[in-house]
Amino acid sequence: MMVKNPAPPPSPAVVGGGALTAGPATMVRSPASAGQSPAAAVAASLARQREEGGSTIYIHLASSERRAEEIARALIGMAPSADVLMLPAWDCLPYDRASPSRDVMGRRMRVLEQLARRPDLPRFLVTSPEAILQRLPPAAALGQGFLALAVGERLDREALSRYAARTGYVFDDRIDEPGEIAILGEVVDIFPADADQPVRVVLGEDDAITEIRLYDPLTQRSEAVLTSLSIGPASELIWPAQVEDGVADIHAPGIEHQLSQHYEGLVTLWELLPRTARLSQDPKAAERLAQVEGQILEAHESQCAFAGHDGAPSPPAGLYALGQELSGGLETWAANDLDLDGIVATPRLAAARNPGRAFCDLVERQQAAGHRVILTGLAHEQRALAKALARGLDLKPDSVADWSAGLARTPGDVASIEIDIEAGFFDDTHALTVIAASDVLGGRLAARKSTSAADLLADPDLRIGDVILHEDHGVGVLRDLVEVDIDGVTRDALQLEYRGGASLLAPITEIGRIWRYGAEASAVTLDRLDGPGWAKRRAEVSRQVEDTAQG
Repeated sequence: MMVKNPAPPPSPAVVGGGALTAGPATMVRSPASAGQSPAAAVAASLARQREEGGSTIYIHLASSERRAEEIARALIGMAPSADVLMLPAWDCLPYDRASPSRDVMGRRMRVLEQLARRPDLPRFLVTSPEAILQRLPPAAALGQGFLALAVGERLDREALSRYAARTGYVFDDRIDEPGEIAILGEVVDIFPADADQPVRVVLGEDDAITEIRLYDPLTQRSEAVLTSLSIGPASELIWPAQVEDGVADIHAPGIEHQLSQHYEGLVTLWELLPRTARLSQDPKAAERLAQVEGQILEAHESQCAFAGHDGAPSPPAGLYALGQELSGGLETWAANDLDLDGIVATPRLAAARNPGRAFCDLVERQQAAGHRVILTGLAHEQRALAKALARGLDLKPDSVADWSAGLARTPGDVASIEIDIEAGFFDDTHALTVIAASDVLGGRLAARKSTSAADLLADPDLRIGDVILHEDHGVGVLRDLVEVDIDGVTRDALQLEYRGGASLLAPITEIGRIWRYGAEASAVTLDRLDGPGWAKRRAEVSRQVEDTAQG
């Protein structure tokens, strides 16, 4: 099962907030990491090629698994109408005693199924050196590896149980991870190996399927209703349907490292895709290919030296495409040169002492330089950036529908687009500045199903431990976010500390009346809670705040 564009989560909480700690400002344009353009810039170049009329298959070989994932995720946002596939690598070492995870094998088999079903379909395929070296099961093995369910059809429990066993699923009473299944009374819970969340199949009379719905494995709450479902294998070793005896033991740990002994012939990507496809590569991809090949040969040699009663491992050439076969295979496709001149990474604004101010300054400079400025992130992350711009520049970014609409803006415009990228970039050639939410926040904002207390942490200007100025109570320190019980209702509040350790719980709704004071706690005199001092100084401090906001 594949979910291409999941709905954005409801409200934010900071993940990796430690990166927001104060530090020296870093406002020099940063070169791309390790001599490579940012992943989002690679995705933008690929999307531009497709937009300019390239109806073909674009393959990009990233230098690492992480970059491949980042490029694929950015492509989904920049080319929403395109088919974007990411072929992952095994998440275990060559010739390991452990199998790859069911999650990874499920995703690989889903990609293989899509490539085999429509090999000529124009699309993007992103992969890594580890993945492109790894041979794949033959397309003929897919026939018995996928199972379709639909509302209104009758479910054969025995057939489902046999399917799950021979395709690598684990039977359990409670479903938590991809590749698990629970066949209960009137309910079948299954976490498809390639999916992001499990599915509950509800059965009626004569085991007719009455409902198929996605659900949260933690809360058990239903989240979406489906009319049909395609289940893929949880292993790259798919046993034939005739296998009956010992079915519970046919996926012993590490058995996938013997795939070449179970299939008549494994295949490579260049055997699956047409010669008309175009291949682009990260600058570091070739170096990584050589490293991975060396690791494979070393692991095989080590296994041969210590082979016991299990016998010698499968030869490397049976599981991997190496040496001349690899280089010749990559030359099957025409080289595709990406337009990445003039690309540099967006500065890590979160490292500045005041990330919100640094963010606003950068936006102003890039506007003055004639760049279109595009802010990216999920919906809740964009709200955090918009809040900083409103406070610092009295500017509201225009929300646009998609990447193409953002590129069509006039020089100096500031737009926001719901695209999930890890880091932004400057593109002087195309007069474009992309700022990702994580560039400003220092981490990603994850969803949490709570009230708007998380908006505090979404504000790049305000952090726990900051000296703050409350409009009614004066200078204090923000100590914590707490939950308080008021008339049986749990609400979020800000815990503020004043002189002498006096504490005030301010409702989260008052966050708009609180500002970062811009000094260390040890360097200021805190106001006395409800004392007369603040009332006397209020007019003067208000004027200072306005001057600071105006830069």
